[in-house]
Amino acid sequence: MMRDWRDGRGVLRPGRWRGARTLGWGVLLTFLVGAGVSLASMLLIHGLHFPVDGPLSFAGLSLAIAAMMAVYVVAVRAAERRPVTELALPFMVREFSAGLFGGVLLFSVVMGLLLVCGAYAISGPSPGPPWKGLQVALAPGFAEELIFRGILMRLVWEAAGARAALAISAIVFGLAHLLNPGHALAGPVAIIFEAGLPLGALFLLTGRLWASIGAHAGWNFTQGYVFGAEVSGANPAGHLFLATPRPGVSALLTGGAFGPEASIVGFAVGTVAGIVLLQRCWRRRPDAVRAAT
Repeated sequence: MMRDWRDGRGVLRPGRWRGARTLGWGVLLTFLVGAGVSLASMLLIHGLHFPVDGPLSFAGLSLAIAAMMAVYVVAVRAAERRPVTELALPFMVREFSAGLFGGVLLFSVVMGLLLVCGAYAISGPSPGPPWKGLQVALAPGFAEELIFRGILMRLVWEAAGARAALAISAIVFGLAHLLNPGHALAGPVAIIFEAGLPLGALFLLTGRLWASIGAHAGWNFTQGYVFGAEVSGANPAGHLFLATPRPGVSALLTGGAFGPEASIVGFAVGTVAGIVLLQRCWRRRPDAVRAAT
């Protein structure tokens, strides 16, 4: 039977200073992943002269993502002395596709409800180039899931159990959005529940990152490109339709400058999805949810 990351070997082996070792390794691994993608991006843009826009920008983005994932795999194999089962390739297509479909569906429900209740107006279609939309979807989908679920949540799960891992990763993920433009406080708080909860639940459910990466990317692409709405406070550069808040409607309903994610509708839909996924996880993998380590 193949070992998984919860077996604890290498730097995560049981014994003295295990908590400190786990914390230090998490910080170092985050640095290595960030440095890897930064160096790859610099090489692609300044060394190989990949364009930052247009069809070839997608190829450059794909290579940068591949470099980031390769750094993670090599580092984890070396330091934790195990196969990197959270990125097991046999599950990639199926779980990424399922997550992608779920992300597209969830945000479509959010926007549909916002349109029905009159909080937003929509115009179009006026198809813009999808390259920026793909960047907004794939770059955060891979990078943020690798950091917040693959590193933070996984290592807290290893050290303190699944419940603590879910709570801490969701809170840190939400608070990280305080760095986004137009955040106010409602946006990051909403992100904790509507995104941190379901994305963490997908990791709990599968033990792998592919479904959460797909869901994150699908939600962002649908929000930013398909509907042209603000993505966590960032204005999408290209879009298919354009959904804009109606004047005079409360920011509680529209999400204000942060976009639909900060709306009460986005909060409700994402949180309900997270609760449903956690219930499913409880039924299918009670050992994972209850495990102390």
